[in-house]
Amino acid sequence: MLMEFTPTLLWSQTYEDIEIEINLPSISNEILRVENNVFHFECLAASNKKYLIDFELDDEISETSVSIQNDKKMIVVLKKKEEGVKWDFLAKKRGIYKNNIKINWDKWENSEDEEDVKNINMDGMGGGMGGGMDMSMGGGMDMNMLQEMMANMGNVGENSGEEDGEDQDEEDGEDQDEEDGEDQDEE
Repeated sequence: MLMEFTPTLLWSQTYEDIEIEINLPSISNEILRVENNVFHFECLAASNKKYLIDFELDDEISETSVSIQNDKKMIVVLKKKEEGVKWDFLAKKRGIYKNNIKINWDKWENSEDEEDVKNINMDGMGGGMGGGMDMSMGGGMDMNMLQEMMANMGNVGENSGEEDGEDQDEEDGEDQDEEDGEDQDEE
């Protein structure tokens, strides 16, 4: 008797269809049934492994079409009974096959997102920048002031760096004297 494995299904939806992709090595003897909103798929794959998955679909469908891309990939297209109805899940029972039924984000279409992008109102955006922002330099600051500020930023820390460096040298020298003295005491 062959051990049964559960295949991984990648699914996506459009306005009118649900697409299920099954990728297995060397699919043969496949059986696909979609009746009364129950999806049933089984096959033999490489190394004589039997794959089986069986579940109730989340919503109703009107027809099914299957295309086999090659001996490794099968595409099942389910026509939604009502166009435009968004399916939140592929399986009606939540949590069933949660590690085997995955969303195919590469093919996902969300018509609500497309409509939102089309309906963005650009009025009152102040020349394309959020909230009518005044793009003059910060309340009357002119370019000369900005350049002067930038030039002064380059000088910040020059004096303090020298002082810090001197202090560091003095500390290093004191430490060296102490170490030399300790060495002499040990001899």
